[in-house]
Amino acid sequence: SQLSPSLALGKSFSMGKAQSFLEWSLGYSFTDSPAQLVSKDLLDRLETALTWGVSIPFGDFEFSPYLRLSLADYSNQSKTDTSANLGLDLTYSITDWMALRIYSTLSSRSSNNDNMDFTRMDTGAGATLNARF
Repeated sequence: SQLSPSLALGKSFSMGKAQSFLEWSLGYSFTDSPAQLVSKDLLDRLETALTWGVSIPFGDFEFSPYLRLSLADYSNQSKTDTSANLGLDLTYSITDWMALRIYSTLSSRSSNNDNMDFTRMDTGAGATLNARF
């Protein structure tokens, strides 16, 4: 199991018809690993991140790129990770309450533990249904 309390401070602002945001976050992840697997909770960590994004509307579409940079320091091991995520969402609004979305994210992690570095591309699609009461 895992518990991850966090604090985030952000600011949004307009750029013509586009909306942009900048957010800084700080969080700590407490993990509870089974004792028979590891003697300590090796994934306990302090993480801070800076995220910037923008939503640009055009017709029934919305184009939303973002960039997230983070630093994680693991409490029960001598490991520090830096990560970067560059993402792009494209949303098509069918109605006020329904939308279709495609997205892609390029993620990269650099660790002081050489065996933990990676770069990957994730893509997907989804549908959104909003209900208001």
